Formats: sequence, structure tokens, C-alpha cells
Amino acid sequence: MGYQGFTNNISQKLIHSGKYFYGGYYYQFGEKFRNKIQFQVANSNREMKFDFPYISAATSLAIYYDLNYRIKTTKKSAHYLGCYFGDFFTLNFFPRIDHENFLWENQFLLGLSSMNNIRINHSKRIDINFRLPLFTTIHFNKMDRFDGDVPYDLPSNWVNGSFMKLLNAQYEIGYVFGTQGFTFGIYYQEEHNMTENTLYGGFQAAAHSISFRIIY
Repeated sequence: MGYQGFTNNISQKLIHSGKYFYGGYYYQFGEKFRNKIQFQVANSNREMKFDFPYISAATSLAIYYDLNYRIKTTKKSAHYLGCYFGDFFTLNFFPRIDHENFLWENQFLLGLSSMNNIRINHSKRIDINFRLPLFTTIHFNKMDRFDGDVPYDLPSNWVNGSFMKLLNAQYEIGYVFGTQGFTFGIYYQEEHNMTENTLYGGFQAAAHSISFRIIY
């Protein structure tokens, strides 16, 4: 859990902020070629009062696949570098800019991935991982929050670009330890997501969170 905020690109005003919750599962395998398949669901929300209370919320579903090659190994560390691709669907309701409609986006991402393990001793290590997009495609539109219809027959929109215009980067650092025959991890995760030329000029989003993981 943590914090997430959205800022409008044009006005630079904060249009959503709230507690951030996420959960997920990943499966990792391979030594020389390390593969990682990850599934994550996240939500941030906050009650806002206008004429009557609203819940400002952002909900996302993400699926990633990383394929990294082991570039260096020492007695106390292993370093992997490669690529990843993922799909990131977000459903937003921001009453500050629209009381009636959900705003949705679906992003396909392709970029660089790195996983680094630094061993402290036989039962403890530090993990440093990141994903940096190089190309992304975004499909976005609105829909009425009561009946799901597209308002005013708005056409769906597509945006293609590089990481200079469309950014969705992730970084995490974790402390992994073993006790009583189990392995656990405590991770700090930071996520950034900037979309240009979308509805209302686009958004800049940032999420910061601490997670607890069971590793087996």
C-alpha cells in the first residue's frame, strides 16, 4: 500500500490523490535467461465532496513478461539485463474534471528490463529491479459511468510514441530474508505514468508504495 496522485499536463493541477493499494503474483524461472511473468491489480481512491460526495478513483490491471540475460555474476551478486513487454489497463473516475464519465486507457509497452540481486549472506539479499519503456501504444476513450455508453459518440483514440512523450517507468528495491523455513521480501516500489495528447491534455501519475511479499 502507499500513495498515488494524478496531475493534469496542461493546468499542472492535482486532479486525483489517494491511498494506493495493489496486489499481484509473479512466476520467475531460468538462470542464464531469467524469465518473469507478473500480474498486478491496483487501486487508489479518495472521497471528495461537491454537491454530494464522490469517490475519486483510479483502478488498473497490469500484465508483464520480462526476459533478461545474465550479464554478470559474482560470489555475492547476479545482474540481468533484457527486455519486457506488458499491457496496462486503467479505469479512472476524476470528478474534478468530469462528474459523469469514466476515462479509460489501455497501454501496450515495450522496453528495457533489469533485475539485480545482491547477496548479504546465505539467507538475506537486496533486489534492485526496474522497467523503462522505449515504445508504447495507447488506446483511450470515455464511457458513461451509469450505463457504460460512449458519450456524444466520441471515437476511440490511438497514440503511439517513444518514452520521451509517453512514460510508464517502474523501479523497486527490496530486502529479502529467510526465517523459519520461509522467504519473505519487503519492497519499496515507485511507478510513473505520463500520457500526452489524451483527453484533457493528458495525465502525469506517480505512485509510491511499500509491499510485503511471500517468496517460494
